[in-house]
Amino acid sequence: MPLMSRACGEPAKRSRFAIGDQPNFNGSKLAELLIPIGSLTDQRHVSEFINSAFARVDRLANEATSARKLIGHLDQAVLAKAFRGELVPQDPNNEPASVLLDRIKKERGPETTKVSKRKAQG
Repeated sequence: MPLMSRACGEPAKRSRFAIGDQPNFNGSKLAELLIPIGSLTDQRHVSEFINSAFARVDRLANEATSARKLIGHLDQAVLAKAFRGELVPQDPNNEPASVLLDRIKKERGPETTKVSKRKAQG
């Protein structure tokens, strides 16, 4: 029950002190203030609701942690599948990669190969 609801706010308005004035607010005046609380049944319902909400928060936090761990492995798994040719259906009519690489080397000629070797060494 909100403190400024009709049931809680009216007794505070009738009291001899203003709510925001700290100099006039002390322990004895606080003891005079009657603050209604819900029944035990209502308190149990609120407690169960809060416990249920915290359980959901804990479950979601655990799922988020698991997802973060999986994301780290996802990049590696995608790259591995790509190198194995498992990401897309393979066309058996395509030439093998080794044949394609040999053809590219032949098209570039011997000078390109020598430059590549120098760059790799340097």
